[in-house]
Amino acid sequence: MYHAEIEEFFRRNPGVYTEASEDDLEQLRRIHNLYPDKVRLLAEGEAVDASRFECRRCGTCCSTVRFIPVCHADAQRWVMQKRWDILERLVIDRARTPLMAIWGKGAITMARDRAAAATEGIDMAAPLRRLVTHILYVTDLVESAVYTGREDNRCVFLSGDSHTCIIHDTKPRVCEKFPFYVGKYTDPKLLEQEFCPGLKSLKELPSPD
Repeated sequence: MYHAEIEEFFRRNPGVYTEASEDDLEQLRRIHNLYPDKVRLLAEGEAVDASRFECRRCGTCCSTVRFIPVCHADAQRWVMQKRWDILERLVIDRARTPLMAIWGKGAITMARDRAAAATEGIDMAAPLRRLVTHILYVTDLVESAVYTGREDNRCVFLSGDSHTCIIHDTKPRVCEKFPFYVGKYTDPKLLEQEFCPGLKSLKELPSPD
């Protein structure tokens, strides 16, 4: 059901996408399928090699980026780890859940069944089971429809005292990847925003020979 143009785009830009992980490519396919007019695909001519990026652990991204999306793999991992403390702090974007309909009734039914099966046999209160099952179901069908919660305009998992992630060992995939778009490349638009000290330093580094 994926649009053929995204596969053609991958072929036209092998330097960026050939070495990308299949997880990255699949996520781009799913997002493009849902938001074909909005998703940004990075071409070779604009991709920036960010292999020299060094995180400053300042927490700026965690307090600046308004929406920190959770993918299906994140939700599955947290269920296996029984990280109810994380799952309870997630927010479902009800404006995006109608996009589930794009997959059709059969896919929706199977996603519901998979979500229910994933929590079967796990001891938890009924309200938590409903929440966790719904998060699994939504993320299975719609990328970027579930986010980490926020308090005082910051991610709820950012420690206010130390500016560190309190779930660093199992943080969302998007956080683990930041600032990389795919593989070792980042989007030049991130460098233009200059909210990240590590990216600002990368921008100021001399070009490698």
